[in-house]
Amino acid sequence: MIDSLKYWWQDRSQRERRLLGVLIAISGLVLFWLLIVQPLFAVRDASERRYTQSLLDLRDARASAAAITAATAPNQSVAETVNRSAEATGITFASAAPDSDGGLSITIESIRTIVLFDWFAALDRDAGLRPYRMSLQRNADATISAQIAFAGTSG
Repeated sequence: MIDSLKYWWQDRSQRERRLLGVLIAISGLVLFWLLIVQPLFAVRDASERRYTQSLLDLRDARASAAAITAATAPNQSVAETVNRSAEATGITFASAAPDSDGGLSITIESIRTIVLFDWFAALDRDAGLRPYRMSLQRNADATISAQIAFAGTSG
């Protein structure tokens, strides 16, 4: 079999050999792309989707944990509720000061907008707490800084 291929190859002209060589090289590149590179891209994309879903699941689990905590401690002050919810979400305050009416004023130096508003939604859903005053400033990176005030009654 190999001898017959060898004779067949030698019967081809120099031009035909070059064309067949180019054809074989291109076919090899196409097969490499289809059999090696594309599956690797598919695996990477699938892992990115799983990672994103894991982050969403973690956020939901933290929100659920905060809801359970808020439900088991209905007599918490606004400051306790906000602090506990922020801790469960992974938000850190640059400063937090209680107001004279029992409310809370906080400052966050750097937070992604989606994280902040997801936290607001969780606070509203879990404790019926909404900010009554807010000032947002865009940072140089893709984050914002925020000064937020919560009223003195929760739930």
